[in-house]
Amino acid sequence: MGFEDILSYAKSYDTSPIDKLNENIKVTFEELNTNGYLNSTYGDVYYQGFHPSSISGISCLRREYYKYLGQFQERFDYSTIRRFDNGHGIHDNWQSYFSMMKDISLLGRWKCRSCNSITKGISKKPDFCDNCGDSNFKYKEIQLRNDEFRLSGKCDGVILIDDVSYVLEIKSIEQFSFNKLKEPLEKHKIQLGLYMYLLNIYKGVFLYEKKDSTHLYKLFYYEYEPDKMKKYFEILKELVYYADNRIVPPFTICSDCKNCDIYTFKCY
Repeated sequence: MGFEDILSYAKSYDTSPIDKLNENIKVTFEELNTNGYLNSTYGDVYYQGFHPSSISGISCLRREYYKYLGQFQERFDYSTIRRFDNGHGIHDNWQSYFSMMKDISLLGRWKCRSCNSITKGISKKPDFCDNCGDSNFKYKEIQLRNDEFRLSGKCDGVILIDDVSYVLEIKSIEQFSFNKLKEPLEKHKIQLGLYMYLLNIYKGVFLYEKKDSTHLYKLFYYEYEPDKMKKYFEILKELVYYADNRIVPPFTICSDCKNCDIYTFKCY
């Protein structure tokens, strides 16, 4: 084999797997969007309902109405999916750290890594699996539902400190926002407030992690603010009325219209 043949072979060897990898990455993310990223990623049953993460930053009743009825499925590009997954990784890491602490207990559901059985109810991490006897568990977030307001979601956890329960909310934010953060963001307060209502626990803790190589974090204590939440429960009542009676909410122009997936085929 001559030098040119060796060079040709090397180029072929170098590029072939890269091309195949790129193609498979593209196909995988297309399938994630086609099948519904949220359903295929979380693994748990994704209950129909209005989700606290959406209600806390709501700008359009019509969008939430179509999502609730299943007539609209959110699509995400590659960068958004990766951002979500990186955020999930940060959540997994912190939940693992909390589960190791001696003076603080993380409450939730626990999945045995050996037999995949999941504990019932909200509890501390078991010493051993009732099904197979193994002691290796993965934390599973607490699933929440409320029929009156059709709320459905999962909170990051509940932590027990000196016999007092606190709802835990973990967030990761960009460097600029992190550096100027003096208190939890308003939409995050609303989201945590909805989880507090669903859990009947009215004290909480925010953990914000900085999205860079330093992984710095900030902690904030937060108490439920009933006056702040009234507006959002009124919005939920409206949404329930529209959904039950199959009445499309009135069209309103908001800052998100230009980036909204339903704007072109549901609003005009």
